[in-house]
Amino acid sequence: MARRGAVKDKPPAVLESQPASPAAVSVTRFEAEFFEGPLPPPQVLAEYDRICPGSASRILAMAESQSQHRRELERRVVVSNCRSQDRGPILGFILAAGVIVIGGYLILQGKELTGLAALVAALAAIVVPFIYGKRAQKERLEAKRKDRDR
Repeated sequence: MARRGAVKDKPPAVLESQPASPAAVSVTRFEAEFFEGPLPPPQVLAEYDRICPGSASRILAMAESQSQHRRELERRVVVSNCRSQDRGPILGFILAAGVIVIGGYLILQGKELTGLAALVAALAAIVVPFIYGKRAQKERLEAKRKDRDR
């Protein structure tokens, strides 16, 4: 019974603890390098050239070729967009002029209401996109200013 009293006097963790044994500690180190862009850092490029002579110059040539290709694609996109922007107003003008001519012809033929409707539709087709285009352009500029000022 004395033993029970001893158990009550000491916390259970103390009674069950055993001497500490030497623990093996293992340290693992992980190292990683990342880079962005078409070329690796100079140290990596030098290591490539050390392992495979001439590979650094091939990597540089590959990066230059890719850069030239990307610039050519961007140039083509810009030229194509400029052509599209030039064609739209020209084709719109031709279409509106044709409708105006047809509306004038209808008025001369005695169909005033139909001819007037054609004239109004042609003018609306010219004026409405211009107004909405200017408004959208102004909103885009405002959004860009707000983004820039942030």
